[in-house]
Amino acid sequence: MKDKDNPPGVELNTTSSNGAESSSSKAITVDLSTVSGKNVTVNYAVTGTATGSGTDYTLANGTATIAAGSTSTTITIAGIVNDSLDEADETVIVTLSSPGNA
Repeated sequence: MKDKDNPPGVELNTTSSNGAESSSSKAITVDLSTVSGKNVTVNYAVTGTATGSGTDYTLANGTATIAAGSTSTTITIAGIVNDSLDEADETVIVTLSSPGNA
């Protein structure tokens, strides 16, 4: 007999956030709409006006995994650089795609 339940949906917990460069890191929560009996994966791409690769922050494109039985995981923007440059507001955009088991 096949399981005909709808798979859970994957979404970002917060659609926008802000903070100062002095914060050093920012955690972004990825949520499932319901608990899954399987690991759920979702690819994420990082774009925006802030410069990655350690210049303004460290976060490369990747895959997030929400463990079976859990409803969330976090993606961390690490190494936010608090430099002495006078910069305008910058953005980091995280886009989710290609969920597996969801």
